[in-house]
Amino acid sequence: MKKKTSKTELICPNCGTVTSIQRKNSRLKRLYHLKYLYCYKCQIVTNQIEIKDKDVVEKELVNKTHLTKDDLKVLSLIRKG
Repeated sequence: MKKKTSKTELICPNCGTVTSIQRKNSRLKRLYHLKYLYCYKCQIVTNQIEIKDKDVVEKELVNKTHLTKDDLKVLSLIRKG
């Protein structure tokens, strides 16, 4: 039986590169989860920020009235990349 998976995007905090990974639906992580992963553009291992879908998160953050520190960081990385 096939396992159901969802695409999740990771943003490098150094360069703003977006990388996609697949996760099982039963194993999805919370928004802004940190994953220690190699960035092919920076060529170093960084704590990448996990978001579900870049476009959806950007629209939600633009419409949000009160932005947290994490929200501002992710929004600036999305616009940078």
